[in-house]
Order: sequence, then C-alpha cells, then structure tokens
Amino acid sequence: MFKQGQITCCPICKNEDKSLEKAIGLSKEFGVPFYECSVCSHSSVRDLRHGVKNDSIPSNRQRANKYTKLIAWNDDSIRAWSSRKDDLQESSILEIGPGDYNLCNMIAQKGLRNISSIDVGVNFTKRGETVIKKWSVDIPETPQQIFDISADMLKIVKSQAKFDLALSIHSLEHSPDPITMIKLISENSHHFVIEVPNGRGGINGKHKATTVKDETVCRLDTPGPFPKFPGDPRKRGSRKGYLVGGHYQVFNIDSLEYIAKNILPKGRTYYIGKAHVGELGLCMTTLEGFVYRPKNFKELLKSNPKMIHETYREVKV
Repeated sequence: MFKQGQITCCPICKNEDKSLEKAIGLSKEFGVPFYECSVCSHSSVRDLRHGVKNDSIPSNRQRANKYTKLIAWNDDSIRAWSSRKDDLQESSILEIGPGDYNLCNMIAQKGLRNISSIDVGVNFTKRGETVIKKWSVDIPETPQQIFDISADMLKIVKSQAKFDLALSIHSLEHSPDPITMIKLISENSHHFVIEVPNGRGGINGKHKATTVKDETVCRLDTPGPFPKFPGDPRKRGSRKGYLVGGHYQVFNIDSLEYIAKNILPKGRTYYIGKAHVGELGLCMTTLEGFVYRPKNFKELLKSNPKMIHETYREVKV
C-alpha cells in the first residue's frame, strides 16, 4: 500500500485499478494530485513526498461548545454514551486531534475527570486542563513517518482500557492512513463520533458558490509555489509560518457509507449525516442524537426519501 513515499491505492477501499480512479486536481496545500476513486467515491492525496511541513491545528470553539452540550450537559447526556451505571464523572473519553484543547477543556469543566487525548506534536499541550491525560507522537519529518502517524497512535491507544466515547472532530481528514485511524477510534471505544468536512458542502464565496472540495483542490496545471496559504500563516497554529493541518482526504456521505458498510465493526447501527454545527460538517457516529435531523424527519422520509438519502444514512451491519 505504501512504496517509495507514495500510497499505491485508494486508502479507503484499497482499489489499485488505475482505470477506476482519476486525478481531479492538485492539493492547494501540498501541490500534489488528489485522486478520486469511483469504487467508494473518496478523494485523497497519495504522494507524501511533498516536503511541506505541517503545524499544529487549532480547534473551533463554537463546535466544541455544541459538542460539550451533547456530551456532558447533564447526567442523561452522559448516560447516552457511558458504560458506567454510577459515578458518571469517571466515564472515559478519548479525543483524537484535540488541537488547542477547546473541547477537552469544556468537557473537563463540566466535571468529567477521565479524559484523554492524543495528537501530533506538543505545541498546544500546555493549554489543556491538568486533569487531561495528553499523549502525542512526534511531528513527522519523512514520507514514511507521515504515513505511520495513525499506526503510531494506535500502538498507544490500544494499550489502554476501552474508552466509553472516542471523538475525532475535524481530525480524520488530516490522516494519510484514515482506515488505521478509523480502526483506532471504532475498535477502542464503546461509542464514537467522527466529524469531517463535507466535500460536497457548498461554500458561498464572493463571486460564486463552491464546495469544500473546490476549496481543497485546484486545477492540475496550477503553478506553484505551494502551499496556497489561507490568510497570513504567521497568525495560524503555533505562528511559526507552517501549513496548518493539511488535508489528505476529502470525504462525502457516499464514502462514509462505504466505510460504515465495509470497515466498521459488525452488529451495530451507524448514523451518517449533517453535523449539528455549521453547514459543512459530516458526522458518522454510533449515537443517533449526534446527527442533525429536521423536526419533520419522519414525514420527509415518507414523502421524499430520495432527498433524505442525499443528506442522511442509517447503516445497520
């Protein structure tokens, strides 16, 4: 799957048939091609020899506030995902990619005491509450190290007791090896919530509406230099001027459904659809209440199931 600095297949479905994929443009961040797979509808960067150094990724405070309410607003909120029958404040949570710890901190401030996190690098660890266990892997320097990040995190996480809840909020798209990361999340927790940018989500630009994919991918003939920084890089991340994040994956509802049907553990129901915060997040979770549904959802499901299918899926495996 990984040879000489490049991923040799679709990282989701492992398709190696080049006739079933196409280059759709260059990554605006790395300057290397994004490939779209016709088997699972997923788009990804395969060439990890780009030489662009990634920085730590800050988190979204508004999104963290909404998830805190869903996760820890009261005891009933905690019981929805906790395996504990008493002492709910000891229910265990793992956040993958906490950034500057907005979500972990807000949950800790609600009184939960058994919170862990894992991330790349330590730039933001001082911002996390002292109650939070903070694990990290080194910032990668080579293509092989970039690819191995998910596996390195998995080694740390699987040595721990199974978590009640695992959270990956706008983190998975930054992983070159998303399937290992998905297994880390789904096989080491009783419940999980994964949110990623919706590649088909519309962005209202100054001149015309674009999608998240359009914001991530540029034409194949786009001249360098790369990355094409959004805004002043000196004001982002740790303010060292490096690329913040770096998107290796562009997900959509079809590629998430493929993951639910073919990769996630069997014997469960997975909910896929619009996240509660903003218009551009897609959520895949074991918890029904974490995916947005309109109040008249049941009526719409009967009257216009095709429309619902474009934005919401339930996958029983």
